[in-house]
Amino acid sequence: MRPVVAIGIFDGVHRGHQAILARAVRRAQVLNATPIALTFWPHPAVVVAPWRVPPMLLSLDQRKAAFAACGIARTVVLRFTRAVARQTPEQFVGGVLARRLRAREVVVGHDFRFGHGRAGTIDTLRMLARRHGIRVHVVPPVRIDGVRVSSRIIRRAIQLGRLATVRRYLGRPPTVVGCVVRGAGRGQRVGIPTANVAVAAGVLPPPGVYAVRARTRSDPVRWWGGVANLGWRPTVERRHPTTPTLEVHVLRPRVPSLRGRMLEVAFVRRLRAERRFPSVAALVAQIHRDIAASRRWLGRNRG
Repeated sequence: MRPVVAIGIFDGVHRGHQAILARAVRRAQVLNATPIALTFWPHPAVVVAPWRVPPMLLSLDQRKAAFAACGIARTVVLRFTRAVARQTPEQFVGGVLARRLRAREVVVGHDFRFGHGRAGTIDTLRMLARRHGIRVHVVPPVRIDGVRVSSRIIRRAIQLGRLATVRRYLGRPPTVVGCVVRGAGRGQRVGIPTANVAVAAGVLPPPGVYAVRARTRSDPVRWWGGVANLGWRPTVERRHPTTPTLEVHVLRPRVPSLRGRMLEVAFVRRLRAERRFPSVAALVAQIHRDIAASRRWLGRNRG
């Protein structure tokens, strides 16, 4: 059975993207077909306009997991190269959608553009798809509180620390993902071990202390509560680092070693700003208060 294909970069898989994916899943159910997501890697701007590549909200693996959570049965990743960038709209529809994927129907967002120089419009897609017996569905924008939900708006809201707004746009807290690397061991020495996360994907909120949830790639079902410090550690660092450090303390006993593992961190709530303390002892006392505050907040907000 020819599949129903949702097309897009889908960075963030926000409420607008979820509407596109949901339409594809519903159409596939009606047709007894397979719902597929067609996405691109790397971001097309990496190839055509590297000076304006946006920070990605989700890694490719996170996007695939989010597609599956929306009911998508299979993800097709089209590697975006210079050759792909030079494809005409006719080549994309005929070569990728018709011949490679054998699409029966496609679902796109209202602002979908494709082909060399973004020459293809929705009208172009309808005309070309009709030649191959493909039906096109166009999903209108999703608005929340009068704002059209977009990845650009979400990136900006995260950078401004508007986590409640971001959660409404995404349907979940914003996340980052990165490998746990070796740290200085200060947390271990004071009885509050932390995982130092080298962030590889995701947009960071402003520096501060956050109630977070974290999970590993090897156990994607189980989220652990935690408290995280994002910033420059002014109490213990003599020099100002060039980039902020993300340290996560997991709120559970006997945590297995996380070093070398990929950790996904969800920012649930900002607890306070980062600041310099007069001594390490004062810092440790505050961290214990932060841990208690995070436990209370996460206990009240389990979603």
